[in-house]
Amino acid sequence: MKFDKVVRAGINGCGNIVVEQILHYLLGKDKVISTFRYLDNLEPNNQCHVSGLEKLHLGVVIPERDFRSALASQIRKRKLSPTRANIQHIYNTLFSIMYRNRHQYTTRFPNQDNILVLDYRLYFDNIDYILDELQRFLEITVTAEQRKEILWRFSRENNKKIARTMPNWQTVDPVSGVHGMHIGTSQPDSWKTFFPPELHEFVTKLMRSELIEYGWEKND
Repeated sequence: MKFDKVVRAGINGCGNIVVEQILHYLLGKDKVISTFRYLDNLEPNNQCHVSGLEKLHLGVVIPERDFRSALASQIRKRKLSPTRANIQHIYNTLFSIMYRNRHQYTTRFPNQDNILVLDYRLYFDNIDYILDELQRFLEITVTAEQRKEILWRFSRENNKKIARTMPNWQTVDPVSGVHGMHIGTSQPDSWKTFFPPELHEFVTKLMRSELIEYGWEKND
């Protein structure tokens, strides 16, 4: 593999679990760091990184989804109604923090060539796309046998079955990493059906700067 370790970064609610599962399968869990925080390979004053890691050659994989759908996922998992107050609350207390961490990979990470952003619109129900991108980025070979097993083992249907056995969001299956209520309305534009139509404009205005920054809305 090209890197010492791979960081699975990004924002919660962007289909991270399937990417994480595939990375674990291909590389082993000891080679994958899963976090929604910012992590880099810089060591100010020659000290160990704040994470406790020594300096490593890191690759970063970021699953990315329309941020409105990510926000909808975060609200749904907590069994909250999609009201104006709940939208504002989750945006302020959860989404905005994860967004700042994700944005630091754009502004601070020393080598942008070591970052792979996976577009949710392209990998929704398309694990082959994820495998092709990881194979190229990590400079590894995915065999036909591995591909066949991955397509079956980490399909959305299988992950949904596991999620149904978990009583709530706080419960995690130790093998797959799937939470209860983990796999919900997974369509790329699920925010349009989750949020009431009368709140679409509110959500878009609330997240306008983030949406424009990463190309989910045009700066008209």
